[in-house]
Amino acid sequence: MSHASPGISLADRVKQLSYTTGSSNYSLDASSQGFSSFGDLYSSGDVVFYAATDGTDYEVGSGIYHYKISGPDELERSTLVSTNSNLVVDWGAGIKEVFVT
Repeated sequence: MSHASPGISLADRVKQLSYTTGSSNYSLDASSQGFSSFGDLYSSGDVVFYAATDGTDYEVGSGIYHYKISGPDELERSTLVSTNSNLVVDWGAGIKEVFVT
């Protein structure tokens, strides 16, 4: 189910995995089992509220979804709250869950 807000698009049960490291945009890999991918419900350029976590650190913010013809889709990051003093998290290696919130 999608909900419209001025400038922000919300949808239920959207979650993808990411192996992004550092502070670059999220590279959106496979959707989590039982969830939709961002591309299933969003168009390139849509603004979404997102959260990302590796199970220890987290980041919550607004982002812009970008569909990529080749390679994984991306989510631009604009952090509102995080375990890194509310700044963009500088991710290490490993899997992250990126989802609409």
